Amino acid sequence: MSRTDHYDSKAELDGYGYDVITAIAVLPHSARLKAQAQLTSVLYGAYAVCKESGLDDGGAVATVLKRFGRPRQLARHYVSSWYKVNEPGNFYLGLLAAIFGAVPAFAVMVVLGLAAVAAERLGIGYLVRSLLWLSMIAFGALIGASAALLSPKNFLGVVAFAAGFALLQSLSLGLGGAFHVDRWRMFMDIFVSIGLPAVIMGLVIKRFRPGIIASLATSPRMVTYFVKKLHRD
Repeated sequence: MSRTDHYDSKAELDGYGYDVITAIAVLPHSARLKAQAQLTSVLYGAYAVCKESGLDDGGAVATVLKRFGRPRQLARHYVSSWYKVNEPGNFYLGLLAAIFGAVPAFAVMVVLGLAAVAAERLGIGYLVRSLLWLSMIAFGALIGASAALLSPKNFLGVVAFAAGFALLQSLSLGLGGAFHVDRWRMFMDIFVSIGLPAVIMGLVIKRFRPGIIASLATSPRMVTYFVKKLHRD
């Protein structure tokens, strides 16, 4: 192997590694250093195996790069894996978002609940109660989504607290009259229409959150932003 061939092969592999590490600029410095060391070791290990199999420098490099895929694709894997292990989020921030982010849906729920009583006289009580159920489901889904996005580690606790908040508010406003049922039945109704959508939506968001973040964080525009931020810092 000539000195030039060795230099070209190294430049190809190092350039690929540089593109990957640049694309994970969103991660902390320690995580990027660890990823860089791991990637360098794996790349050169795969290159050595290809050389031992009889491939020339160009063929070995091409085989390695094809095996690892596009730099952004590998970068998404690194970012997604890191977020799965190091889920950020603050319980109180998630709680506030779950409560205040759902205020519009809760307001609609209250208004429709009170309106359902008057609507019985007009013969449209069923329609208003249906809208009430839909608003409660939307309220629960919004609670779950907010909690899973901002506090993924504690989102079940956030959901329980926020749903309990909604239940207490509903009971204090006497919305049981809108259903013509006792308060125990109303508790079960609210649990099913708010609690279950919140948990289901939260689990869905929690499941796909790392992948969504990874796709956004490794987009060319976001990579440029984070690289510029690193240079400023």
